[in-house]
Amino acid sequence: MTFTYVSFTSSQADDSLWSQVMNKLNSLNDAQADSVKIAASDMKGKDARAVVIFCSSAAPDPAILGTTWNYKVFETDSDYEGMYTDCVKYLNETKDLNPTQKYYAKLCMTNAAEHKSRLVLYYRN
Repeated sequence: MTFTYVSFTSSQADDSLWSQVMNKLNSLNDAQADSVKIAASDMKGKDARAVVIFCSSAAPDPAILGTTWNYKVFETDSDYEGMYTDCVKYLNETKDLNPTQKYYAKLCMTNAAEHKSRLVLYYRN
């Protein structure tokens, strides 16, 4: 199971960004679409950003997943590509999560001028 990402940037959080994301989502095959993780953010006065993370593996049986959740945080002051790369590297290399946890993990992103941008990966125990 190998994850990859595609990132998008636009001067506004509007159709110019959302259309890029939708075009990518519509280009994914079934396995990629099942594993997809999407996050977007928009800092006032700065660029809007989105990231799409996915793998090409078939969906594992989610029955082994627990009912509680945990998370891993990635952050940056300005190196967004580095933050996305760190998240994908974690998904690809960590032994802390099993493949099923990685596959069904969820993603969100924050970005404000007052603090670092954070990409948060939520996964079931």
